[in-house]
Order: sequence, then C-alpha cells, then structure tokens
Amino acid sequence: MKSRSLLSLLIIHLSLLFVVPAAFGQSFGFKWNGEALQDGAVISVPVVAEDYGGGFFIVEGSTNTGGNNLQIVNTGSSTADITVVGKVEHTTTSSAIAIQLCAGGDCTRDTQGKGIIEKNAKLAAGASVPARWEVDFGDVSNYGEVETTLSLASGSTSVAISVKFVYETTGIRTPSFVEGEWGNTPVYDLLGRRISSKRPLAPGLYIIGGRKVVVKAK
Repeated sequence: MKSRSLLSLLIIHLSLLFVVPAAFGQSFGFKWNGEALQDGAVISVPVVAEDYGGGFFIVEGSTNTGGNNLQIVNTGSSTADITVVGKVEHTTTSSAIAIQLCAGGDCTRDTQGKGIIEKNAKLAAGASVPARWEVDFGDVSNYGEVETTLSLASGSTSVAISVKFVYETTGIRTPSFVEGEWGNTPVYDLLGRRISSKRPLAPGLYIIGGRKVVVKAK
C-alpha cells in the first residue's frame, strides 16, 4: 500500500516537470493586423504615391509596416531581452533605398546603406510593441520590389518573417481635386498651421486631406 502511494507521488512529481515549463515558458513572435504570424510567413506591402497636380509624392506611412499593423508580442510569463534584425535580401529598384527599424519608440535608420539593422529591447510579460520596418525608395520614380526579412530572437526562441515592399505605377493615385499645385484641400504643417496650397511646398512633412504626406525635393 505504501509502495503504491510512493509510486503515485512519483508520477505526480514527474508530470509537474513537464507541465511547469510549458506554463511558465516564454513565447515570442510577430502579429500582423492582430493575427499571429508563423515562422516563415510572407507579408506584401504596397507602396502608394499620389498626384496632387504638381507631381507625384509618396504618401507617408504607405512605405512601411508601421503603426499597429505589425507588432512584436511576448505571451510568456516574464520580461526578457529581445533582438530584432531587419535585412534587405534583394531589390529590383534602379536607385538606392534606405531602411529604418523601430522596436517600440526606439528607431534606427540605416544611414550607411549597409542593408541591415539590429535592435535590442526589453519586452514585458504579456506586452506588445509596434515594429516599424520601413523602406524609403528615395524617389517617386524608383519603382520596383524590395524583399526583406525581419527576425526576432530571445533566448532559444526565434521567428523570422519576410516583408516585400512593392512600388509600381499602379500604386499611383490621382485625387479628384486638381486646382493649383495641391488642389483645393487644406494643407497644414505639423504644428497645425494652415499654409497656402497655391505655391510649391518646400520639402518636408505636411498634413494634406487628413493624412501625412512627405514632400520630397524635385
């Protein structure tokens, strides 16, 4: 009888050895629009430019997977260090491109054109942070595809996804209003001051039609 009790206790202890790590283990990964991404997943990001009557301008936010679209998530039970690496694998563009990677609010831009960025960050248990992975085509006529990878590692856990940025002539939109250079829509700077849309705008970031628009030098 005593031997049976000891055997039962041994079985319970052995089962706990397998249950506890699973319950308290770490789990990291990416989410795209709220959906978990599996290792090796591929995302295609269209790049959009708009013609306001005075030339084509790439719309800010359309050349990246920023905002709440792409998230780094930690579904584990403790805070841990994570390493995120963004890398350009292949490009068909005719001109140079630049990349930028953000983990949370901390951003790094590839100013030396190496085509790879590595970032380290801490992620609390059950938390998520936006992972802004951006390709700057530099010029509105620099059409092509840029194939990249984004990998995440923490301890022995790792996951990698592919992000393809596609910029084609079909990615150009022409708004219905074309009056003066920027049409008859209000133009504001980032301080909320309305400025004239009847003259060429200096290169910079503006709010046009309720959206952020990057005006680049012609």
